[in-house]
Amino acid sequence: MDAKTERKERETAPAEKTRARPRSDRRPPGDEKRLENKRADDTRTQEAQANDGPSDTNKPGLIRRHPYIAAIVGILILLVIAAVVIWWLNARHYEWTDDAFIDARTVTVGAEIAGRITDVAVTDNQPVEAGAVLLHIDDSDYQASLKQAEAGVAAARAEIANVQAQTQAQNAKIDAAGKQVAQAQAALEFAKSEDQRNRELLAKGTATQQQAQQAASTLRQDQAALDAANANAEAA
Repeated sequence: MDAKTERKERETAPAEKTRARPRSDRRPPGDEKRLENKRADDTRTQEAQANDGPSDTNKPGLIRRHPYIAAIVGILILLVIAAVVIWWLNARHYEWTDDAFIDARTVTVGAEIAGRITDVAVTDNQPVEAGAVLLHIDDSDYQASLKQAEAGVAAARAEIANVQAQTQAQNAKIDAAGKQVAQAQAALEFAKSEDQRNRELLAKGTATQQQAQQAASTLRQDQAALDAANANAEAA
């Protein structure tokens, strides 16, 4: 049997079998077409699944495929927790309300001197105690005035020292003038006694006229010396 005869027998066999089937088993032409379309769809689905690789159930999760996403999410969670804690620590000191009233006292704070404020040492709603530093005032003008006053004090002290030195010198002059007055007074007293004695001796004839005149001249000189010493003492 050649190849053509065998092929003809194969093509004829299904036809004979088909003709041998009962008439009741035949399907309508529309059902055959729908069945073929369904088989074609199933075949394409299987081919697509084979080409796409493993199914979604066998794929690793998003976190496993991208571990840095888990790290970022964890950091964000920690930041949110830290922000909530910080807010709670600060907000617990304040009372929040929309329609309430509070009892408060107003205290006027003033400085003993006027000036430009350079620094504020407290913040809003900060509790303070008596004697605490609230702000700093620019003291450049007062520092300049202080330095000027200190320079004036130093000059006054130098002037006082100079006056004291002059006073000491003047006291020394006064002491010297007083001593001169005392010496002149003593010399005058001696000259008076000599003049009186020479006059008595001249009256008795035991002294000469020249001696009496010399004693009188010495008395006048000592009197003049005493007057000069008194004038110097008054001038000193």
